Amino acid sequence: AIAYGGPAVSPDEPSPESTKLNESLVLVEFIADLFPESGILPKDPVLRAKARLFVDAVSTKLSPAQAAVVYNGGDPQQLVQAYEYLQSLLPPQGFAIGEFSVADIAIAPFFARIELNLANDLGGFPEGKGEGPKILELLRSPKLARIQEYSKALLSHPSIANTFDKVSCIVLDITDRS
Repeated sequence: AIAYGGPAVSPDEPSPESTKLNESLVLVEFIADLFPESGILPKDPVLRAKARLFVDAVSTKLSPAQAAVVYNGGDPQQLVQAYEYLQSLLPPQGFAIGEFSVADIAIAPFFARIELNLANDLGGFPEGKGEGPKILELLRSPKLARIQEYSKALLSHPSIANTFDKVSCIVLDITDRS
């Protein structure tokens, strides 16, 4: 979340005059608008549209599947289907629209948390049964090879690899069992 605008105040107490944004997928595009020279939002309108379609798929397909499967112990096929859909949107190589963009920034935290939770058997499934790693194996099937290649490249991108703190995420997940 960010508070944008208004008088300069402590980040702990944002000004009532500032605009508060707390949706990560909206924040990604907001940052792209603030810093157009970054190139994360392509100048080409077709590529911008493709990036926005990919972000929409993250919001409407991957996010609900992650919540249902990883956090609520739902049918793992929901997550497989979300991965299949996202894979269908990917070009044969490179990032979501070819070059690194808002589309990649939007999906990176989802991939990172899904991988981390499943590999460590953290989720809404029975404790100690190894369900997380079993689901992770489904996501690593040969039919999902392209999205796995994409995920690996994405998570090793310096902007992601240097900012994703696995330890904090595990501690947060273990302690936040509401």
